Amino acid sequence: MMLSERGPRPLLAAAIMAAMLLILAREAHAQCTPLLIDNFASFASHLNSLGQWMSDDGTCASFTATSGTLQVKSKGASSYWYESGLCDAGKSNAVTNKWTALSFTITTPVAISMTIELQTNAAASCATYKSTYVTQSIPAGTTAVNIPLSSFTGASLSNIISVVFGSITATTSPISFGAISLTCGGSSNVVTTTATTKATTTSTTKATTTTTKKIDTTTTTTKATTTKSTITSTTTQKSGTTATTTLTTTKTTTKTTTTTTT
Repeated sequence: MMLSERGPRPLLAAAIMAAMLLILAREAHAQCTPLLIDNFASFASHLNSLGQWMSDDGTCASFTATSGTLQVKSKGASSYWYESGLCDAGKSNAVTNKWTALSFTITTPVAISMTIELQTNAAASCATYKSTYVTQSIPAGTTAVNIPLSSFTGASLSNIISVVFGSITATTSPISFGAISLTCGGSSNVVTTTATTKATTTSTTKATTTTTKKIDTTTTTTKATTTKSTITSTTTQKSGTTATTTLTTTKTTTKTTTTTTT
């Protein structure tokens, strides 16, 4: 009887433990609120849903948005667009907020490839960042993309600065992007994911250079000196008349002085 009573107890304890773990997992997931980075509602002002700047810097052949969808026509490797300001908006810590993936939908007329860059900083600063990259192959049609943040090898997920979409395959028709979000789960369902890390740190602060040009000033001074000479001549004529002749000579001397100031 004792042996039969001991048998079910470990199974019961294991079942209770499994149930508790499931409850804890659900609670942890429930505590995570996705972050909407951009739904393109403020595209006309070049602002994302965080109130921060988004732009293609004029690198795309066309860059427009209608009805909450971004329409991008890429020129190829030189084209990119970005969502900035996560750090400035105080929405940069994926660790404490439990965000695990970068999610968006994309519709493309043909299969394409593109690179997603995650700019992060291990320090609590928005001024500099380290870039890590994931290259994605996207099939033709509409795809829901969920890129695990762990794919960005070496990224400091406690301080995300910006997200950049670049090196998009050039197409004759625009590619459509749906809302961009940091989400709480989901696995990547795209064809290829290749992670690469850029080891350099790039500063987003522009350096200002001031150049002072010296001007040489030349001053010329001209001084004129006048010398007046008078010669008096007395002549006695035969008639006994005395004639006096006065000859006046004037001589002007000019002196020029040049001074250069640097």
